Amino acid sequence: ILIRCLSTGVRKSAADTKSTGARPAGQTTYQNSSYFSNLNYPSSYDSTGSCQLTVNKVSSNVCQLRLDFFVMVLIQPETNDSNCNRDQFIVTGGSRVPAICGTNNGQHMYIETGLLGNSPITLTVVTSGTGFARQWRIKMTQMNCDSIGRAPNGCLQYYTGVSGTIRSFNYDGTSGRQLSNQDYSICIRTESNFCSIAYSVCSGGVYSITGPTGGSATAQGTPIGALVGATTCNTDWLTIPCASDNGRAIQRGNTVCQDRLCGDAFASVVQATSGTVITSVRPFQVTVHFDAFEAIVPTSLTNVQGQFNNRGFCLSYIQQPCTS
Repeated sequence: ILIRCLSTGVRKSAADTKSTGARPAGQTTYQNSSYFSNLNYPSSYDSTGSCQLTVNKVSSNVCQLRLDFFVMVLIQPETNDSNCNRDQFIVTGGSRVPAICGTNNGQHMYIETGLLGNSPITLTVVTSGTGFARQWRIKMTQMNCDSIGRAPNGCLQYYTGVSGTIRSFNYDGTSGRQLSNQDYSICIRTESNFCSIAYSVCSGGVYSITGPTGGSATAQGTPIGALVGATTCNTDWLTIPCASDNGRAIQRGNTVCQDRLCGDAFASVVQATSGTVITSVRPFQVTVHFDAFEAIVPTSLTNVQGQFNNRGFCLSYIQQPCTS
């Protein structure tokens, strides 16, 4: 079923609502699988409003709600600290989910609905101002507690398959910006007969979660390369348990594996360029932490803290077969 949002204050005839599946803002659904989209989708939406949909469990055996963002284009975060202050997509009522904005086509989320009771989940799209062509179309799928496709607890995103790609929200590589206040885990199912996993920057992609330092109020600083460890990576970082360049606790060069990675190059050792990062710790998981400060306007403060003009990350992964 298609649930097409009507903006606050907009009215539609009962006949039109029945024929199109459009629902007014603040409506509720009990459907096992349905789609939530902006008014007049696939046309864009350019107005101020708040569209809210509450999803109730179709049965007591539902433990998760999967959201697939077939299309999600909202206004980019503001430039002072990259918060979603104008447009927002918000999830409430289930497991903790960071607010997102910008472009998130092809992304997904798993929301915990709880084991007992109805535990409704509310999806809200807030739009502020005109002059921007917004679009959203979100597929909602209720996942049974015993479903093989259910994500492990605590995983906002869950990927399957020997290889694939993971991206931060609002990742674009050119115009997209890293969002502030992001704390979540990306999980990858360990496939049969595979014992480790290798990550690398996507072909033609970008890894920039802690940007150049040493700049001024008008000029960007020098690229800082790959950084590791809790002391250095203390604002924005990815956690990959025992990340190394060889899949072992002791890396090449006799350095120990690292859990926390940051910088504008992706590697498990301090170096200028990106490399391959391998871990044998299962289950495979990447934890994302971006703090509340992500500026796009260069200042001496933002450059020194490595918080200027970060783009986020795009990483390819490929699981490695067991060797014994």
